[in-house]
Amino acid sequence: MPITRRTLLQGGLAALIATTGCGPMMERTLRLFVEKPGFLITDHLIVREGYTHAVTYTSRKKGESELVELANDSKIEESWLFFETEEEQGTWIDVGSYQTPYVSRHIPEFLTKEIKYMQSVRKRRHKPMTITPYHIHTLYSVCNQKNKYGLGQYLKQLFGKENELPQVMLEISTMPSDGDIINYAVLEDSFKGMLTHSKMHLRSPKVGAPTGVFEYNFTDKFKRSYLHGNNYSGVENLFIAAVQEGFQKQDLNASLEVLRSAGIDITFNRVKTFDKPLLLTESFK
Repeated sequence: MPITRRTLLQGGLAALIATTGCGPMMERTLRLFVEKPGFLITDHLIVREGYTHAVTYTSRKKGESELVELANDSKIEESWLFFETEEEQGTWIDVGSYQTPYVSRHIPEFLTKEIKYMQSVRKRRHKPMTITPYHIHTLYSVCNQKNKYGLGQYLKQLFGKENELPQVMLEISTMPSDGDIINYAVLEDSFKGMLTHSKMHLRSPKVGAPTGVFEYNFTDKFKRSYLHGNNYSGVENLFIAAVQEGFQKQDLNASLEVLRSAGIDITFNRVKTFDKPLLLTESFK
């Protein structure tokens, strides 16, 4: 379960704001990217381990559809930054390193090195650009943590079987975590001034899950209550309470309402349904 995963390394997202290009600058930017060691150009989103990063030119809609499929099939987490302008379809940059089934971290040096290049690209194009952080929460991670935070216990209590996972329980288990919220807050505070000056706008982050895409953000009230005093244990306890409320009521909205009352707004766009409960095992074969 994703309750304590730290998907975005603090200070981490800065970087990849470099080396992207679309529209009239697409071919030029593409060639510049190819010349950079360690990058792979693809026409669809992929999950890669290690130091090789992928760059994908595709739309937000198509990319989000591919994230859902990756959340079902991948054994590790991965994260991306998506860049777009109003007129161009967009660029996805894989920014994950040291991936595991439960976390996708960033190398700060890699991120900060790239931002200067992206700033120069944006200036030449004279167009504002939006940046959306994405990552996936995988089915595999849930299957490997069935006893964490009482998931197996709730399944046995509610359904009499601890190895069959209804879709609603899967969705609760793969919604944005406390770590996602904390790290986005760090990102937003660290780069708000820089992005505004660069005419780059940071949009609310999203999580690709096995049945859809979550989008999340938080209010100033939440930041004052939990983040300004570094009350990270309070954030974790809040998410545990939200997950357990949803488990007990078998209702994703029950979990989201607990978080909403504290100032965290999470929306969910469901794009896939399962005909029957998933078999929950210790690991994929």
